[in-house]
Amino acid sequence: AENTSQQIWVRSLDSQQITPLAGTDGASFPFWSPDSRYIAFFANAKLKKIAAAGGPTQELCDAPTARGGSWGSQGVIVFAQSNGNPGLSRVPAAGGVPAPATKNEGSGSHRWPHFLPDGSHYLYVAAGSKGAGIHVRSLDAKPDANPDAADIILAADESMPDYYPPSPGNASGHLLFVRQGTLMAQPLDPQSLQPKGDLFP
Repeated sequence: AENTSQQIWVRSLDSQQITPLAGTDGASFPFWSPDSRYIAFFANAKLKKIAAAGGPTQELCDAPTARGGSWGSQGVIVFAQSNGNPGLSRVPAAGGVPAPATKNEGSGSHRWPHFLPDGSHYLYVAAGSKGAGIHVRSLDAKPDANPDAADIILAADESMPDYYPPSPGNASGHLLFVRQGTLMAQPLDPQSLQPKGDLFP
């Protein structure tokens, strides 16, 4: 019978060969380590990691019904466990006991974290609750700090965010997200992380 199990496959951009990673059955929401040597993923209610070249998987912590994660350059992973309903969690990239990163009060959830290049700030989505939209927050912010005071809200959209860093000839970073089926870009000041210039498709 054909094997239809969901798992992670890796392909180098300079090769046509695609390789499945053993031990990643049931994997969802994979994300890279900052040095691209490892891939973190969720499976069987756990956050796990595996070398991109293959090898044994390592369980990092519990992560039931996860909704995205991101691995920062300071050796911290921020992720949404339990649908992100209580808020985001953080754990050392070597593994350990998760600790709160944000606190969500009431309905809704915090989901889809995405680290910025400095490894200290990350984007996330507050969905279905007060302060809904795309936020940027620092790892230094206390977990119970009010998002109104601790976060910069970049857009009111409840869309998975991404970030395009400054490049030669373009001094701004860009927040990327989807609005009504269209990919949008919001220029950001790379130092203050505040919007700088007009949103455009």
